[in-house]
Amino acid sequence: MGAAASWDRSVGIDRVAHCGGRHAGAPVRFWLRSFLLLAVLIYPTDAPAQLSINTTSAPPLAEDDDTGFHDLLTIEAFKRIGLRVDLYRLPGERALVNLQKGIDDGTVVRIAGLEQLYPDIRRVPEPLMHWEFVAFTRTVDVALSDWRSLAPFHIAFINGWKILEANARHARSVTTVRDAEQLFGLLLNDRADVVLYEKWQGLHLLQKLGREDVRLLTPPLAAPEMYMYLHKRHAALLPKLSAALKEIKTDGTYTRIFEQTLQPLAAVKN
Repeated sequence: MGAAASWDRSVGIDRVAHCGGRHAGAPVRFWLRSFLLLAVLIYPTDAPAQLSINTTSAPPLAEDDDTGFHDLLTIEAFKRIGLRVDLYRLPGERALVNLQKGIDDGTVVRIAGLEQLYPDIRRVPEPLMHWEFVAFTRTVDVALSDWRSLAPFHIAFINGWKILEANARHARSVTTVRDAEQLFGLLLNDRADVVLYEKWQGLHLLQKLGREDVRLLTPPLAAPEMYMYLHKRHAALLPKLSAALKEIKTDGTYTRIFEQTLQPLAAVKN
């Protein structure tokens, strides 16, 4: 006789039940359940999930061994809500595209308002840190007070940094590059008058290069709060992460991580 197809809701697979063959589906169910049991034994259900979080930052904010300032903050925040994270570095624009497409679960650290440009991402309400967007130069007579004061200069910054893309258009010319090494290479080879970057990463790189002929200009052009973003499928985590970050700031953890990672750079000559 013909076979009648049915749906086994308990295991979510198509099962073919032959007339007169009451236990025809038993071998399939047996092996499926055996596989599921093995998976549970290998990957316990109470083990914390791991999320993929990208970053565009460089040392001392992000380190290859996850000991940078916002590495440690991010790991601690997720740990407090029972999750683990896999942190890795991407170029600025690619990091946002990956998050928008759902390839990654989150990104750090970015300015507010990006959800207007990337509709499938969601911002964690509590800021992760303040960033000081500053200018570095080798030219003695450069003085900056605001974005418009960039007008006489040839400037450069890293592609994908939205706040710079939006505000640095007043400059005489603008060059965008892939990373910090290219950025400061332009400055050191006199192909840019001014480069725009984040304060701590710039100081770290200058210390690494041993360059004392580059000046950090003050005050910063901007010092906005910076945030963590998640893909919309993780929207339920937003209030939990926000609460965890607030707790980190009030219980002394934030200060301890700052002193461990960034405070030593405060003495770098600028």
